Amino acid sequence: MMKKIVISIYIIISTFLCIYRPKSIGKEIIGFKVSNYPVIISSYLFIAIIIIVSIYFLYKLNIKGMVSELGLNKGFAIGFLFGLIATLPMTISSAILFKLSSNTFFYILFAVFIAPIMEEILFRGYLFGMLFKKERWGFIPASFIAAVLFGIGHLYQAHNFSSAIGTFLITFAGSAWSCWIYVEFENNLWIPIWLHILMNMSWTVFQTNVPGAVGNNITNLFRLITIIITVVYTLRYSRKHGRKINKRNFLVNMGT
Repeated sequence: MMKKIVISIYIIISTFLCIYRPKSIGKEIIGFKVSNYPVIISSYLFIAIIIIVSIYFLYKLNIKGMVSELGLNKGFAIGFLFGLIATLPMTISSAILFKLSSNTFFYILFAVFIAPIMEEILFRGYLFGMLFKKERWGFIPASFIAAVLFGIGHLYQAHNFSSAIGTFLITFAGSAWSCWIYVEFENNLWIPIWLHILMNMSWTVFQTNVPGAVGNNITNLFRLITIIITVVYTLRYSRKHGRKINKRNFLVNMGT
């Protein structure tokens, strides 16, 4: 029991360290000046090293085992198709209502692809996944701590107290939603990864003028439609294939 507590604390602290790593990418990402690219790249490498080293020493898994444990070994195509269909309302509405943005290729590369992939691996695959699957936390406490740290990690987007509250609540809810989808689709991390990528893309490729995670009335309407699509399909999928979140793992994960 003590060992599980120590490991759990380590996982949480190491995730927090990744959020507030040296020269955090949070502020550098705004504007994406060329001179900041080495800092941004080194920050992501720092996260990758923390995750790889931690999983290796905690669970003695090689790279193949890590990829499998994180949920990256299967479902790439299914995740892409699911994300593509679910985010169509956001993509189509942005294409119709807004002009193409003037964001650079490197900004889009980092903001649309690299950041979402790293965030899903860190918060869903590593933090939530290790606590839920390995340390047997229940879904509620594991997803809660992941959502709290995910919300904290996005506070750099806020410019005042009210926007900080809004940013935290939205990213908190988004994290819990991603954890739920991740588990119900049999720990396929590509589902939340592609959803994250394609949702970001609809707000980045076009001039939506979205103020961070909070969004605006127009973009939030179509984001809500996308979320409803994912919820409806996930519920149908779980009814057909069996609910993965149930009374045996809701508060404490007692296994199968």
